[in-house]
Amino acid sequence: MNPEFSVVRSDAMRAQLEQAVAVNAHTAARRVPGWITGTSLLIVGLVAGGAVSAAAVTGLQAASPVDDMARAEVGAPPGVLPGMPIISLLGETASYEISGEATVDISARPIGATHVRATISCLTVGAFSWGTDPAGNNPSLYCRAADVASGSGNASMDFPLDAGTHLLFAQTGPEGRALLVVQYVNYVPTALGRNASGETYGVAGIGLEPDLVAVDGIAPDGSSFVGYARATDLDAFGPDWPGQPSSPEEALEWQRERDERYPDGWEIPVYSSDGRTVLGRFLVSN
Repeated sequence: MNPEFSVVRSDAMRAQLEQAVAVNAHTAARRVPGWITGTSLLIVGLVAGGAVSAAAVTGLQAASPVDDMARAEVGAPPGVLPGMPIISLLGETASYEISGEATVDISARPIGATHVRATISCLTVGAFSWGTDPAGNNPSLYCRAADVASGSGNASMDFPLDAGTHLLFAQTGPEGRALLVVQYVNYVPTALGRNASGETYGVAGIGLEPDLVAVDGIAPDGSSFVGYARATDLDAFGPDWPGQPSSPEEALEWQRERDERYPDGWEIPVYSSDGRTVLGRFLVSN
């Protein structure tokens, strides 16, 4: 049985949430380890501006921004990487204080809403989950006492909406409490770019496989920047193995050799969108 919600309308939280989303929506995916993908959009520390502990958020595969079949050939505007969706907020923000198992009816959404943005903030120590899968295959968050005390125990996910998505599910531990903030958004897919050599470049995912994949590169001075790595370099099993193993036995052997030769991973070049100018490097982890 679901408890009754205590609906909280906080103008200060709403303003902070909308401002953070407006500034960070198209850059949040850059913080996901590895290369930049458009297959999920997770915003950690969105409400309070903090970050949860390492490995605290799981189940990121639960959200997929846009259906491949609905992809529009819209050019990416300035400030948006090619292939990354353009995101707009719709309607009002609603906040709910939850404890135990709870559901939110999201069937009455604004016209044009393609996703629901759900942000969960810990009010107590413990494990929390939230999402649109009634079977429970949803993202989860674990908050420590330090996360609660600092207000940094929060995370956000955009969940796709379709005709069969009517409820948002949230769960805390028996004594747990959390604040769930709900906002509807619209995603407009953007097309990949194409350089003078005919290579495509942009964000991977959502049915897109660019030749040059957007990554967080490391410049010669040690600073971070967004550039492009070749998909062939990213997809390689390792520096000495350009392809992929053909059997489980071969995979184990390759992995053993790779871990011995490159215990800390290996570096690949990061280019500008022209695919020729080297700007820095990208560390590929084992």
